[in-house]
Amino acid sequence: MRELWRGDRVDFDGEYYRLKGASIYDVPEGGVPVYIAAGGPAVAKYAGRAGDGFICTSGKGAELYTEKLIPGVLEGAAAANRNTDDIDKMIEIKISYDPDPELALQNTRFWAPLSLTAEQKHSIDDPIEMEKAADALPIEQIAKRWIVASDPDEAVEKVGQYVTWGLNHLVFHAPGHDQLRFLQLFETDLAPRLRRLG
Repeated sequence: MRELWRGDRVDFDGEYYRLKGASIYDVPEGGVPVYIAAGGPAVAKYAGRAGDGFICTSGKGAELYTEKLIPGVLEGAAAANRNTDDIDKMIEIKISYDPDPELALQNTRFWAPLSLTAEQKHSIDDPIEMEKAADALPIEQIAKRWIVASDPDEAVEKVGQYVTWGLNHLVFHAPGHDQLRFLQLFETDLAPRLRRLG
């Protein structure tokens, strides 16, 4: 993949794919960074060893980040003699922020399928049935995957934990239908406070 993004002609004979003289003609200057998404320590180690960046998502408990993912990235980087500062550590922050606390809570309903159990996600193969199962979840269960806040200082404090744990590139995901409202509130209420995190 990296050879292709450098503009090289590539021959490859793998278990699943074969290429002969493959190339990408319009290669961007500087190449394309390769980010590796991980939800567990094995792939986090691989990201540290081979990726330009590492990606994970929020809302899964501090231990996952502090005891598995970040240590995995660091271990992989050390095994490859890489400087960990050269690896971008990105996290998608699930945040439902609104000065109206009820709206902040209810906005999470749209992404209810995220809160289905692993068993539910794997046992339901019909999207209509999955939607029904998600719609039946109590709002409190749905909201557990999100930072739900109506106070900007509280929201930033919760986001700040991820920075403290070693994640340096924050991408924000808001659940509500009114994305313009979220972006305006983010700009006025959250962005100035987030910049102070460093």
